[in-house]
Amino acid sequence: MLIRGIGRIESIEELKQSVITAHQGTPVLLSDVADVKIGAALKRGDASLDGKKAVVVMVNKQPMADTSTVTKAVEAAMEEIKPSLPPDVKVTVTFRQSDFIDASIHNVRDSLRDGIIIVSIILFLFLMNWRTAAITLSAIPLSLLICLMLMNLFGQGINTMTLGGLAVAIGSVVDDSIVDMENCYRGLRKNQLAGNPKPPFQVVYDTSVEVRVSVLFSTVIIAVVFAPIFSLTGVEGRIFAPMGVAYLVSIFASTFVALTLSPALCAILLANQQLPEEETWKAIADFESFQEKLMHLIVVSDDLQVFLHLHPDYKGNGRFEVEANLPKAGAYTIFSDYKPMEQPERVYLVKTTVTGAKLVATAEDTNLTKMFGNTQVNLTFDQPTIKAGEEVIVGFNLQDTVNNQPVTDLQPYLGERGHLVILKQSSNLTAADYIHAHALKDYAAGEVKFVTHFPEPGTYKLWGQFDRNGEIVTADFWVNVQ
Repeated sequence: MLIRGIGRIESIEELKQSVITAHQGTPVLLSDVADVKIGAALKRGDASLDGKKAVVVMVNKQPMADTSTVTKAVEAAMEEIKPSLPPDVKVTVTFRQSDFIDASIHNVRDSLRDGIIIVSIILFLFLMNWRTAAITLSAIPLSLLICLMLMNLFGQGINTMTLGGLAVAIGSVVDDSIVDMENCYRGLRKNQLAGNPKPPFQVVYDTSVEVRVSVLFSTVIIAVVFAPIFSLTGVEGRIFAPMGVAYLVSIFASTFVALTLSPALCAILLANQQLPEEETWKAIADFESFQEKLMHLIVVSDDLQVFLHLHPDYKGNGRFEVEANLPKAGAYTIFSDYKPMEQPERVYLVKTTVTGAKLVATAEDTNLTKMFGNTQVNLTFDQPTIKAGEEVIVGFNLQDTVNNQPVTDLQPYLGERGHLVILKQSSNLTAADYIHAHALKDYAAGEVKFVTHFPEPGTYKLWGQFDRNGEIVTADFWVNVQ
């Protein structure tokens, strides 16, 4: 007979029948000395929550895994498990590492927001111009956005250190944009004061190219100064390297924005605007009288149908006041023509809208001979075709309609034989469209001539003003320039 012991227990019953010893020849089974059943594993510690027994479940992430992502995945899994748990089992979160990371990110995010607000306030206070402030501030969100896109492209995530790098870079990402914008701003102001101004878009291009090399080299210098942070090893290197990457990428992104977007915004927001000639906080206090007045205020409707020539009263500290009645509703442009002490003549404009009844628009009268009261005015030029950029002599021949003879009662008007204002027809009038010509001396009776030039081809309107024995005659004409 062959007896074979398997030695493998497959159930609790078999375990109960296990022989543990023999007493006086009788086998003693495990069930004789103990209750055999399935119970809890041996404890390696003890846990309680609110004074009650509890089971602690700890989930550890892999070294390269994102803590916040793992935390959200675990919480989602626990929500799925809850319905299958016994009624008296409650799941309570006691430690959540993601809370510390979220708090750190929240703090850095607040610092990022506060930094943007502070930089915006400082820029606006020093520039005092919403256009220049908008051009400069556009570099902040765009530079940071480009930085985040590039970091995501190369597998860099958002964490406390990368956000810290962005926060440190806030004050630096506007530097290149400020340099480019300020040079464009200065060039446009200088161009507006020039006797023969260049096209504004050309000025924007030239001034942007002028500082391009300087902007590029300043960025390279910043990168070289910041590069040693990547030589750190160990824990220090792992901590500060992401911050350095975020900072440098945002700086290079800001340089790209300054060389591309900033000049484009200058062309859009500044090129066709009248810019102040003086510093932001300094009022012009002293003026020189020219043509017998401290300021000539030219008010025109944007369709050039209404023309007013006013002379405001000077109240001191750069302040002038005047009252005017405008004959119709619509958009108006006001040109202030003045001359600061020992400085060139300047033109500044503002735009306004007048509400009320609108008058019927009149067609353009291209006749060069017109009647104005008892005065017939004939407009002449010293050349048959008026060409842009070429000097031309504009003549006004005034004849008395009573005797059909040249007028003999012309009096000096504003210190000269006459006054001539020219504006180019445009959907958006600018200072570049304004021309103020001075009368030539020593001409025959009833004849007044001006020398000027038209900067661009187009349609222009001329207003000649003359004093006939105390009565101001304003003669307006339309001319085409090739």
